[in-house]
Amino acid sequence: REERVAMASPSVVASFEQLVRALMSGNNDQRGAAESAYNASKEQPDTLFACLVTLLRTSTDAEVRSMCAVLLRRTVSAQAPNTTDGTKLVARLSPPVLASFKQELLSAVEHEAERSIRRKVADAIGVLGRETVRNGSWPELFPFVLVATRAENANLHESALQIITELADTLANSFKAEHGTLKAVFAHALGNAHSAVRIAGFQALASFLLALDAASERAPFQELIPLMLQ
Repeated sequence: REERVAMASPSVVASFEQLVRALMSGNNDQRGAAESAYNASKEQPDTLFACLVTLLRTSTDAEVRSMCAVLLRRTVSAQAPNTTDGTKLVARLSPPVLASFKQELLSAVEHEAERSIRRKVADAIGVLGRETVRNGSWPELFPFVLVATRAENANLHESALQIITELADTLANSFKAEHGTLKAVFAHALGNAHSAVRIAGFQALASFLLALDAASERAPFQELIPLMLQ
């Protein structure tokens, strides 16, 4: 896998890969020990996130990449250990690791070959986006999504729409100035030649409409209903 990731040393990543494989084990004792070790690794969030995203981006084993995508989604929304104020684990990341983590997630959704893994990565991006886009700490995400919805690559287009679905509440309430742009995004998706893109567009638009509070905000999207029914 040609994209370079340099957030964790090879020896640390190799050890962590064995932990990931143990988490997938059919042996209850082995899996239980791995779960305890994984939970303990949350005490060092920089290393944990670096290893997960490095394996996601570089492993040649689709099962390992898939498991890492699942773990990333869960861990992005996990509470930091030994806290009672709701602080998220991701908030404990150092700025360089957090910046690399965000970039590698976007690269993963763009380059991952397996559709099921791309979907899990899109989910993880959406969860992280809900934590960061509203407060302006991930300014690259929305422009990336817009560019991806105009891509000729149907896989990337579908993934971008899945991210929009995850971010529906945020986009509906905190990006009101972009509603016109989003309307064009939905129209383009619903008229796409690829059925997977059309379905993803339908889901994204439905989630977005449900997130809008006022009928006046939903009104401009009424003309898209015939496209939804095709």
